[in-house]
Amino acid sequence: MRKLSTLTLTAALLLAVGACSKKPADAAAGDGALTFSPAKPRPGRPVAFTYDPAETPLRDASGVRCTAYLYAKGAPDAVAVPLTRKATTWTGNLTPDDKTRGLIFEFQAEGLIDSNNKKGYVVSLTDADGNPVPGSLAGLAEAYATWGSDLAGMNTDQDLALALLDKEFALHPEVKPDYLSPYFSLLARLKKEEGKAQILRELEAVAARPDPSVDDLSLLYYWMGRLNRPEEAARYAALLRAKDPRGEFVQAERFQEFLNASDTARKAELFARFKADFPESVLIPQFVRAQVGAFREGGDYATAADYILRNPEGVPWNLYAALSSDFLKNKLDAGRAVELAARALKLARSEEAAGAKPSYLTEDEWARQKDSVLGQALANSGEALLAVSRPAEALEAFREAVRRTGGESASLNTRFAELLVLVPGTDPAAALAEMEPFIVSGNATAGLRDHLRRAYRAKQGSDADFDAYLSGLEERANTRLRAALKAQLVDFPAADFDLEDLDGNRVTLRDLRGKVVVLDFWATWCAPCVNSFPALGKAVERHKDDRDVRFFFVNAWERADDKKKNARDFLTRTGYPFAVLLDLENAVIDAYKVDGIPTRFVIDGRGRIRFKTTGFAGNPERLLAEVETMIDMVR
Repeated sequence: MRKLSTLTLTAALLLAVGACSKKPADAAAGDGALTFSPAKPRPGRPVAFTYDPAETPLRDASGVRCTAYLYAKGAPDAVAVPLTRKATTWTGNLTPDDKTRGLIFEFQAEGLIDSNNKKGYVVSLTDADGNPVPGSLAGLAEAYATWGSDLAGMNTDQDLALALLDKEFALHPEVKPDYLSPYFSLLARLKKEEGKAQILRELEAVAARPDPSVDDLSLLYYWMGRLNRPEEAARYAALLRAKDPRGEFVQAERFQEFLNASDTARKAELFARFKADFPESVLIPQFVRAQVGAFREGGDYATAADYILRNPEGVPWNLYAALSSDFLKNKLDAGRAVELAARALKLARSEEAAGAKPSYLTEDEWARQKDSVLGQALANSGEALLAVSRPAEALEAFREAVRRTGGESASLNTRFAELLVLVPGTDPAAALAEMEPFIVSGNATAGLRDHLRRAYRAKQGSDADFDAYLSGLEERANTRLRAALKAQLVDFPAADFDLEDLDGNRVTLRDLRGKVVVLDFWATWCAPCVNSFPALGKAVERHKDDRDVRFFFVNAWERADDKKKNARDFLTRTGYPFAVLLDLENAVIDAYKVDGIPTRFVIDGRGRIRFKTTGFAGNPERLLAEVETMIDMVR
């Protein structure tokens, strides 16, 4: 559908492994705004905690919510913990089950998040002697390496993750087999050739086991492939087939055979055989989606629609919705588009289609995620209803869509605003009341402002005072934006770099001291990167004469053979006024610990990173406003 405030890395490790303390065992321990008791909590025992937001972004909040992530191996269990206010602090308690290895807390209020400066409010669990329970450090390593950034507001820290795993294996070698795959991923990324050699030594130990399990063989097959040892990978593939002839590996091979088949009749034959051999396989919906995708790519939308109606096993709502959009965009049977959109909406409303709640979401988060899906399906239905001249029904579909999505989609809000103005019988005052929150929340577009003007003119009889009215709304939006960004401020050193631009000039960060530097890591194949460029292009243009602000677009993770030519061709084709730096060996993107692109850093004149953001939510105006405000805040 996000916590160790000033501790050094060494101190963080000591805390995580239960360093000695002069405090009695039952005294409170903690870090920053969070204190907890007992000082060395154990699995299956109650943990009480106090949160003092005085020095956090939530200092002025009238209400605070808490999510605790109970981790072991893999995805955590998310629990919403009730809080009780005591003067200026908040208290809560929970009891982790016996399998939990540690806790990570996150606090939220009024759209703001406190995750201890993105380091995580971490509580490791201990045994009766006060030592970390087996898996405590390894589970925390997974949080820092993978899920923590998406769920708990933590900055990814792969160096710390690797150090935690090494410490875990030294303390509890029996845990190592369960964490080899994430361990190998970190070694391959951080240790390069030395890491590959270590991975091979570990794989040799796995291969030497008397009777390797399916998991062992899968690990050997995957990593031999990644290490470019095809003959060994093939040998383990054969052993997998023999050991588990009906298992996931064989099913995946059969699916790949289906994908590779170019003849439609052959695909149908392979799918029929697969369903007969594996009637309960979770891959069956993937076969259907792949075949429908092939029909859509060929422009045969009618056949695609017929196909999913004949093979409805596990077809998701968004595949019906995509086909409905195909019919509308290509001016095909609008009535069929309505039918497909109705099927999509029915599925999106279905609890059965939603499935079980993922463990890593709280009940509230799960409800919001389902609402978001339903909002998209409603918007799809609204477009289809418009195509068959049912505007009043379409307006209601869009109204519910906006409500379900919380008004967070600027494009959806704009479409709804358009209908508020165009559909006969809508009261202009009511239309203004429904549109104003979009401006204030920053989820608006230029088009939405035009619709707001039209509603204002209809209500007032003229738009003579509209600009002042709009300025008042936008000032409220700016205040909210600055408050939200203030909560995201960080302060840690930016790694120096020495890269060439497309003209062969060397650029280093040390030569840019005194200037605000915006670094954007991107690649030509990355759709969100490219989609963010119109907004970033405007930001670059705005600051082209500002000697104190510099933008650099670091081309990394590129897949082209001639990366320099590839980047130059992209700029020539698109015309963006970007200063591109070439990270040909991906050394700088690794130094900045980037795990997904686009990722942007705003670096102040002291060479300190003050903001880090990843991704693009699809609203160019909001991105432009965010970048401009970040620059202003760190000057």
